[in-house]
Amino acid sequence: MNVRTRSKTLQMPNTDSTSNKLDTVLAKMDDLLRSRDLRETKLNSILEKLSSLESSQKKNAADVDALKDSYCSLDAQMIDVDNELTRKVSRRISVSL
Repeated sequence: MNVRTRSKTLQMPNTDSTSNKLDTVLAKMDDLLRSRDLRETKLNSILEKLSSLESSQKKNAADVDALKDSYCSLDAQMIDVDNELTRKVSRRISVSL
């Protein structure tokens, strides 16, 4: 800001205090930018972890489904074996009578 004096010449007002204020504002802006960058980095890290967790959960769900299918298959096989054993035992009892 310029101020006119009685001699009608232009003089710059106290530039040292203005410069100090500007330096202070710029320093605060730098701090805010660093803080924002740090927050953004942390958020990106959280997003990566969530993405990793999501893929891990999908894999676990697929593994659980595979185990359920395997159990059902084994259960069906056990029923078949049990039925076959029951038939064989029934035949032997019939033959022995």
